[in-house]
Amino acid sequence: MKKTKKQIWTIERAWIVGTILCPFLFAGTLALAVEVQGPCEHWTYDGECGPDRWCYHFPDACGREQSPINIVTEYVKDCGLPGPVFDYGPSFLSTFNNGHTVQVDVLCQLYGSHNGIIAGGKRYRLLQFHFHTASEHTVDGLEYPMEMHLVHQAQDGALAVVAVFIEAGKSHQLLSKVWQELPTYEDHASELVITAKISSLLPENHTAFSYAGSLTTPPASEGVLWYVMVDPITMDAQEIERFRNIFSGNHFPNGNRRPVQPLHYRTVCLVSDTSSDTKPPGPIYGPPDGSTYPLLIIRDTFAVLKGGVVDDGGVPCEYRFKYWEAGGTPLYTDWEEDNGDVLEWYVAHERVLNLEPNTTYYYVFQLRNEFGDDLEGHIREFTTLPLSAS
Repeated sequence: MKKTKKQIWTIERAWIVGTILCPFLFAGTLALAVEVQGPCEHWTYDGECGPDRWCYHFPDACGREQSPINIVTEYVKDCGLPGPVFDYGPSFLSTFNNGHTVQVDVLCQLYGSHNGIIAGGKRYRLLQFHFHTASEHTVDGLEYPMEMHLVHQAQDGALAVVAVFIEAGKSHQLLSKVWQELPTYEDHASELVITAKISSLLPENHTAFSYAGSLTTPPASEGVLWYVMVDPITMDAQEIERFRNIFSGNHFPNGNRRPVQPLHYRTVCLVSDTSSDTKPPGPIYGPPDGSTYPLLIIRDTFAVLKGGVVDDGGVPCEYRFKYWEAGGTPLYTDWEEDNGDVLEWYVAHERVLNLEPNTTYYYVFQLRNEFGDDLEGHIREFTTLPLSAS
């Protein structure tokens, strides 16, 4: 039967509409199929649960403020913002291979050092640092052999990450200690517990690129404040290769890194070091809200010594006070166990002592981990009162 012009036009219109809509309908069908699958039980760096598929399994990974990014220096702006204040002190460290990277956890630590950063007037405590190969961030399209992320958290749960590029060169003293007992397989923890100054992980120049981003691993949550240090630090080339060999092969076709994500509308700022002219807020010993636990002279010869600990839940730690007269032999209180069952920002400890009247003393607060390593806080000075007149 011969088709009329009206029938031909209707068929052509249907074909055009179908051609336009079918891809979207098909895409919707695929999206629905992925949604039915649900989230990956264990995300990976390859295959169905690899970086190219994270957006289908973890909704936050589809956001418009994702990390890492390629930093194009031509478009970096001086936003007039201060850089972070770095205030890292000695800490107990332990290493763990979680199947995605080697993570170095910061265990119980002296609150006196604050051990973290101050950014935007907010204090962030260092939780852990870990490594990626090759670097996740790139600068003008160029990558480094490795990148280290120092992960910090504020009391309100906000996250700030300091990224440090690593290139082959002179051996790094602290990282070489970590690499001595590098955990090479998943769920392997190192028995080596290190007492270390975290500040040595930073380059001498504290200038950084700053931007708003996300976690670079699932769930890829946004709202993360990033500081990517401009200058790299160095490690021994063989140590870099050891790490690369752990995270290589079929399960790590491109190493343990996420590809760079679109910048979209975000601005990357260049911020300068403010550590030299800005002191972190808060007392030497005291909680982050600024309240103090000062040394208290009770009456005559009685004094209350105060010390503070930041607890990581479940980490065994002991504390004691060391005190001495000027020019005298140090005396010690007994070691006592710190309550490390829960994660707490600040736990105050004190000891009442009966001392000589009208005498100048010094004291420090000490921590000890289960391996017998010691940490020592700031030396404090005080003078007892003369005896009251009878």
